[in-house]
Amino acid sequence: RTSRVCRLWRNVSTDKRLWHIAELTTGRIKPRYRNEKKLLWLLENRLTEVSDLNLSGWSEAVTPHILQRLVQLCPHLVGLNLSYCHKIHSENLHTHLSTCHKLQRLDLTN
Repeated sequence: RTSRVCRLWRNVSTDKRLWHIAELTTGRIKPRYRNEKKLLWLLENRLTEVSDLNLSGWSEAVTPHILQRLVQLCPHLVGLNLSYCHKIHSENLHTHLSTCHKLQRLDLTN
């Protein structure tokens, strides 16, 4: 909504360099928007420069495919919160996150 206020604000708000910390917990985004398609769009269009990403509660959206794309699209990732993301299993984590060399923090709380 706010990006529609004016062209300047839209240009500023869509600049990928501003998206270093992304707090996408469930309280901030309505459930109908927490889906795989929306998350993939965010990863491809906004979060390529993210260093700290909180996807706590995106249980339906975070799939092995999304995890693979996340690692490919977010090479600067240092912290990742996947709390309550039940579609991800240990073999998925090992396969995909082993290539994420900058990752220092991983939260898998359930």
